[in-house]
Amino acid sequence: MLQPEGVFVVCENWLNDKRAYNGAKIAGLDIVSVWPVMGRVGKPEPLFAVYVMRKQSESYQDITDVQNKDKIVRDPLIVRGEDGKWTEQYAEVMKAMSIPVV
Repeated sequence: MLQPEGVFVVCENWLNDKRAYNGAKIAGLDIVSVWPVMGRVGKPEPLFAVYVMRKQSESYQDITDVQNKDKIVRDPLIVRGEDGKWTEQYAEVMKAMSIPVV
């Protein structure tokens, strides 16, 4: 059970982006942040995204609407650069999770 001030985080295939918004609305949740993840530079769209949600409240009421996505969608995290190696941005994420960067 999600506490009143709790946060629910889920990863979802990018092809299911609209489904994530619809599911959040049905579950009484507002999406407060979306972080798309690109497999590598040059791909036409993300592989998946990380969705951060909270219980619906007046302060977040309008942002779950798909029309307001530009307010909550972050710049994408790109995993691999043109050279096929991890990007510096992805390496920072790995370090934050205490995963060695080789």
